[in-house]
Amino acid sequence: MKLRRVVLLLVLASGILILVLFRSAKRGLREHLDDRVGLIPEADEFQYNQYLHRVQTESGIDIRIVLAPDSRGSTLEQFALTTMRDLGIGRETGGRGLLILYDTLARTMRVEVGPRLEGILTDAFVGYLMRKHLDAFFNSGRPELGLRTTLFMIHWRIRMARLGEEYDPSFEEYIRDLRRVTSGGGASGRRDTGPGAARLINRSGDTAAAKHFRPQPSVDAAYRLHQEWLALGGGQVDVPLFTPASRQYLHRLPLSPALNEYLLAAEYRRRYLVDERGDLALLYYTDDPFLSPKFFRRTPDGWQMDVVAEVRNSQEVAGMWYTWRLRVSGDDFSQVFADLYSPMLIPGMDDFYRVAGGDNRALPIRGASKSVESELGHNRNPGAESLTDGVPGIEYLTVRRAAERIRAARGRPAVVLLYGIWNEHTQKQLPEIVRVARACRGRGIDFFAFHTDHLPRAIEALPDTLRKYGAPFPTVQLYRWRSGMLDATMDELGIDVGMSWQPPLVAVLNPEGEVVWQAQGVTDWEAVEKIALTVARER
Repeated sequence: MKLRRVVLLLVLASGILILVLFRSAKRGLREHLDDRVGLIPEADEFQYNQYLHRVQTESGIDIRIVLAPDSRGSTLEQFALTTMRDLGIGRETGGRGLLILYDTLARTMRVEVGPRLEGILTDAFVGYLMRKHLDAFFNSGRPELGLRTTLFMIHWRIRMARLGEEYDPSFEEYIRDLRRVTSGGGASGRRDTGPGAARLINRSGDTAAAKHFRPQPSVDAAYRLHQEWLALGGGQVDVPLFTPASRQYLHRLPLSPALNEYLLAAEYRRRYLVDERGDLALLYYTDDPFLSPKFFRRTPDGWQMDVVAEVRNSQEVAGMWYTWRLRVSGDDFSQVFADLYSPMLIPGMDDFYRVAGGDNRALPIRGASKSVESELGHNRNPGAESLTDGVPGIEYLTVRRAAERIRAARGRPAVVLLYGIWNEHTQKQLPEIVRVARACRGRGIDFFAFHTDHLPRAIEALPDTLRKYGAPFPTVQLYRWRSGMLDATMDELGIDVGMSWQPPLVAVLNPEGEVVWQAQGVTDWEAVEKIALTVARER
């Protein structure tokens, strides 16, 4: 399918503009936003309806927004129930519907949750939305900001339910504790509370904020300070924790305390890894497939967050199996971390990348499926390949890490093998491969074997297959690489792979790391053994 990008909502997601990937718009789509009082600009109505249509395609949940002039003489609760019935909200999705209703005359609001969603969108979660997102924004005359952040929070909660996670309000306690400790100024600077806090808060930081939110000696420290910055919700956008270009970018975005809390809620207590390379670093998450990575730069003063690099190199998406992708921007980050750009198998797209080693579980698309008893049900048919590091007994490496391992062995002769057990030609060679590997080990020759098949069934079978033949080398799987990445990386070692190659590929290196022999589609393993042993004797 041919996909195109459309700007959906001008809302910051840790510096990322939210975008939607979708097919050409279909006519006659259901109106998810019913603005009976003209609060929302007409152009924005289309964007809301497109977004909520994609949420329903993705999750099978029917979300509607009704902005009404009054409650027609009934209580708000009764009016909400009547509206749910009249509009048939959730009727086609097995009771999986949600209504956000606002009575502009009484300035009251109600969130009505369908019966199949009550275990996911709990009273505690809905209460949080009402306190921090909807009420404050509507009461301060900024209804659209309230709706936007509320919808993002609901969408986030629906997605997290797919991971089997209940709503965890612990981030609220973190915010309360942090604000209590910093009350009276200091790191917090000036904070807004109450209904007025709904307004945009972008402003220059005071001296205390600039001194506190400064570059840090480690990426971890900078990331923790960023979470503190979100929790305090002060809106000081020009503090030196961010790169100069990032500060300019943040000045132009609609920041609010509620939006900051949403971003913090999504990231709070998630596990992550940091890949630091020279003066650049990438932080990516390992227990949440919905969070895109963070980008950092080292300066003489310490590590700063680069929000502009985040915008250039990652993109949020909705309505498909993955909720974000890496983009090949051509900047220094995309070049330095090129080996981490692992392609996903998306029909019709050849440039959809995720971080190798991150959480890359595919989201089930439920819009066209039968209704389910629970969002927590097992994902049996996600509709896209789910690439994770979950096969026990396998070590996963990028092509760059594989090359570093080979390079680190200089001083000893080595044999490098690229193979795949699902290749019939290679399968026939496995007994001989194991025999040569044992011979090399007995003569002090390093034997590096990297499995290159990416079929899930091949990866799952790899540990048992190697045990079956008694392989003396570790079980190592290469992540899927960007086109040309394997050839370019191995070429730095003198190993000629080419854009199209035949496994098993074998290269013999002398102690200086020079390639003395190599071949593809190898069948003569006695020749490989002879060459390797000759190199060992000449050492």
